[in-house]
Amino acid sequence: MGVGTTAVVLAYLTQHFLGGRTFSVKQWLGITAVLGLIFGLSSGLLTLLFMAVKTGLHAHGPEFTPPEVTWVLQQTLWWMFIGLLAGLGLGMVTIKGKN
Repeated sequence: MGVGTTAVVLAYLTQHFLGGRTFSVKQWLGITAVLGLIFGLSSGLLTLLFMAVKTGLHAHGPEFTPPEVTWVLQQTLWWMFIGLLAGLGLGMVTIKGKN
């Protein structure tokens, strides 16, 4: 749920603020790399937020164990790194012969 929400919000914001503009290759690769990094970070943080909300909606106690919450926190760093690489890769694939 955190990944899906992040994807929709990031795609909307990217289209709203960057749509219709022209970028150099370096700018484009930088933008896509940073967007990937933001995607990884936001996915982890939103997952934690949704875990907290789900726990708060139920009156029968914690829904997630401390090791599960710790795991999501630890994975967020990896998700940021993978998002950075995926964004850079996506930028390289979509260059389309720019100078």
